[in-house]
Amino acid sequence: MQENTENPNTASDNTEDQQVVSPHEKSNTIEGLLNTAGNLEKAIDKYWLFLKRCESELNSLTLLRGQLSGWRKSLSEGFRPDNEIRLERNSIRAALQKQLLSFRQEVLKDAFPFQGRDEFLASITSRDDIIHELLDLHLGPKRYYRDDPAPADEKDTPETPKNTPGKKNGARADGSKIAEGNSSIVYRLFNMDTKRHAIAIVIKAPVIDEAVIDDIHKLTDLRHRNVIKLLDHSIEHFPFFVIIEYVYGETLPNALALAGPRPASQAADWLYQLADALDYLRHKRILHTNIRPSKIHVDAESQIVISPFDLVRYVPASNPDTDLKNHMPTDLTLNRYRELCQYGSPELLRSEGAGLELADMCVSDLFSIGLIGYKMLTGKELFEGTHVIDILENRRHFQENKRFRAEKLKALPPCRLSTVLRKLLVEDPGKRRANYSGLHSLLRELHPLTRTDLNEGSHVQRSYRRCLSNNKEFIGDFYQNFYKKEMERKIDRQKEFSLIGQKRQSAMLQMAVDVLLDLDNRKEYLSRLVSSNHSKHGKYKVEDFEVFLSTFIDTVRQNDRPFWNDELEAAWQGIYEQAMAVVRASRNG
Repeated sequence: MQENTENPNTASDNTEDQQVVSPHEKSNTIEGLLNTAGNLEKAIDKYWLFLKRCESELNSLTLLRGQLSGWRKSLSEGFRPDNEIRLERNSIRAALQKQLLSFRQEVLKDAFPFQGRDEFLASITSRDDIIHELLDLHLGPKRYYRDDPAPADEKDTPETPKNTPGKKNGARADGSKIAEGNSSIVYRLFNMDTKRHAIAIVIKAPVIDEAVIDDIHKLTDLRHRNVIKLLDHSIEHFPFFVIIEYVYGETLPNALALAGPRPASQAADWLYQLADALDYLRHKRILHTNIRPSKIHVDAESQIVISPFDLVRYVPASNPDTDLKNHMPTDLTLNRYRELCQYGSPELLRSEGAGLELADMCVSDLFSIGLIGYKMLTGKELFEGTHVIDILENRRHFQENKRFRAEKLKALPPCRLSTVLRKLLVEDPGKRRANYSGLHSLLRELHPLTRTDLNEGSHVQRSYRRCLSNNKEFIGDFYQNFYKKEMERKIDRQKEFSLIGQKRQSAMLQMAVDVLLDLDNRKEYLSRLVSSNHSKHGKYKVEDFEVFLSTFIDTVRQNDRPFWNDELEAAWQGIYEQAMAVVRASRNG
């Protein structure tokens, strides 16, 4: 007699045995409560009750295990009739089935959203529904989850009205999805172990070929301070995605909009970092075809970083000097084409998407770097224009009209870096190559320009640079002093910053201070920063800015004590009064 003998009357093909889980389906389940604003405590309590019920189920299961043990003993002794043995086994099986059915109906369905396969598929209302479910499934073992930051008024509040705009069944609208393009969807993630954010780039393709898989594997070897790192990937199952570093900072255009043109030394340093990263990628046989400000980031340490994951093509290793025409992207969107017209070299535009050979592409990049440098130093585009036709018209004028060209280049400040940019902005690639044979020769000329002389500038500028030079945690120390000062006013400012906001503070404040120390030329930037219409700073009062500025100067005084005197005190006080005059004028006007 075999243990697997089945009684056709007790064997079940009920569709309930084939049910599947659809997370977040019911708002009163554990996961439904967890994803509904203000119900975190209810979710925890419900999970606790579920586990307690699981403990009680163990008692009933222990009895069944004892009955099964007795049945096995009778089976081995062979003294009882076969029909009695079969009946007892089926009785035990039926008891277990009854217990499972009761547990599923009374406990699981109340705690977890169970439904049939057909119902689950019918419940999908958008493409994102299925992508989110599968993505979450693959992210869990990697210790990541999609980061959906709730607004401050939605974090564990007692009750949030359901069916409000942007919400579905009372749950918050998904905020982890931060961008979508023609070829990918971008999500913000959070790692439970490192406590840092990351980015998931989900490839919008049902399958990926071996060439793409090979490319992704090659990207895992990249190690450069100014190149965003690939942290992990999932390319075995749909949806296919890579996980990369999250940059706590701003894109270059946003940084320049915040603080205006950069000092020559910082612009030179940023261009050096950009050229060095591109040179590194070339040596790794990676062709970056996306050199434009919107794809350049300024991180929390005020360093330039670029991503090799936007539009990367590899040069076949068998032929280092091969023609790259078959490796250039041809799926240009209108926005990317507009930026190509604004930042591409003349020869790249003439290629009409056919591509350039590796050596020619390196020379082409020099022109793009010159255009980016122009924006860093002036805060403006060399080839301005809202529409593509306007941009192309400005390019034509710049190339053909000497007076127009001279007028545009006149906007560059008088410095050695401006001379370098003029040599880069030569339309003829042959003459450009004569100026710089490649990225490496440009790096040699940029390097001496990246160092700021601590004795240059005004008293307050020199004082501030000494603080940054002598104390790498100066910005962090200032914020701690500011938080303490505000606590004396019974205001907890630290709660106003999210984790992302706290990590972005350093780079953003350094650029804001550059504005503060050059108010004669950048008054309009400070006016925008302190305006009552500003999305982040508009809520602050005049007295809040007074505390902020006075605390900043106190922190400078602490860090620059060896050089502090009455003249320096008066200079910083002048900055304070000038800045507060702008604040008051902005708030009163």
